[in-house]
Amino acid sequence: MTLSFSVRRVLYTAPAIRRKGCRIELSSIMQRFHMIFGGAAFVLFLITGQLMIAHFPEKESMDQALRLLTRSRHIYILFSALLHLALGIYFKWSSINWLRRIQTAGSILLTVGTVLLSAAFLVESYSSMTFTIISAVGIFLAFGGVALHLSGLSADPAKS
Repeated sequence: MTLSFSVRRVLYTAPAIRRKGCRIELSSIMQRFHMIFGGAAFVLFLITGQLMIAHFPEKESMDQALRLLTRSRHIYILFSALLHLALGIYFKWSSINWLRRIQTAGSILLTVGTVLLSAAFLVESYSSMTFTIISAVGIFLAFGGVALHLSGLSADPAKS
């Protein structure tokens, strides 16, 4: 059985979809998304670790600034993966429509931030070999996503 629904319906209806006696909890969909995306980001973290071992084997001969840049971008990928996994474990939709929109915006910001942090590893470590704005924007987007989720949670009277 296939269920189709739009983002608009997700944002403007109760936190569950009912169709022909079937009930799908939207919280579980968002939890599943964050768990899968966080798991994929964690696998990417492992892959980037192997790339660092393969491409930068001689740590002593490598420029220390580039080494620090590469390692920090590697850790940023872990940071964003763990944020997604934690959100996937604890996510619950708010009972208020405008708070659900804030939560959705937070998830979008966090996802885009993770993509940018992953791109920053490749661009800053391999292409430009210097700091670019990509990682800073990714960190700020992740911070904004977490802040929106926290504000949505703290403003919900049903969760207080």
